[in-house]
Amino acid sequence: MTKIEFPTRLKNLIESSPLQAPIRAYADHVGVILADNKLPFFPDYTDHGTDHINQVLETEVDLVPEAVWDNSTKSSKPRLLRDADAVIIIGATLLHDIAMHLHPDGFLELVGDNSRFQPLPWFKDTQEGYSADRPWRELWLDFQREARRFSDRDLGNIIGLESVRQGWKFEKLSEDTGQWERNHCLIIGEFIRRHHARLAHEIALYGFPGLEAGSGNGQFPAIGEQGHHLQHLADLMPVPMVCRCVFAKPT
Repeated sequence: MTKIEFPTRLKNLIESSPLQAPIRAYADHVGVILADNKLPFFPDYTDHGTDHINQVLETEVDLVPEAVWDNSTKSSKPRLLRDADAVIIIGATLLHDIAMHLHPDGFLELVGDNSRFQPLPWFKDTQEGYSADRPWRELWLDFQREARRFSDRDLGNIIGLESVRQGWKFEKLSEDTGQWERNHCLIIGEFIRRHHARLAHEIALYGFPGLEAGSGNGQFPAIGEQGHHLQHLADLMPVPMVCRCVFAKPT
């Protein structure tokens, strides 16, 4: 399994830091999810596995001006980048497209009546220029109603014109994931695409849908939990994701 590797300059920032071990452990948990690299809801997208994360990390480091790196050593006064900055950069990179790796059982947990994924502070209230986040169950029910009314063009943009010509329409989603067709998965993918940045933010705090929160095998850390070594940075990690941006559809 290809490992998520931190570029040397980021490793230098966290060397001997108490944040070094927890961000390494978090990256390893993300790496387990990415190693599968099967995207049930995004079958036509390009690679978003471990290699993608490693390439993004390297690109981010290259984008930082040399003068900034020169003034980010332990002896720099003032020091521009520190261990917390490196952890936020790494964490945001690990999380930015992780919603694409959601599997059916995780999706059902996300939109279930008793979902642990709830609107976060600030986002749960209407702000100037920002409508309050709604429960995932409500969003999904609204989206299903919208999907039933998609025009042929809108539906074709999601499932392909050939399926539309053959008369496929979205009616409902079975609770039995074994009954889901490829087109059902593509409809779910469109829903996730619209909300993936919010989901990445909530994954940072609550863990990964479909996996128990924790640090053991088969679990995924909820770093927003009280006592986690990265708790004070969990809410900051999504900030570099261009304020809840959206990933592009494949062309």
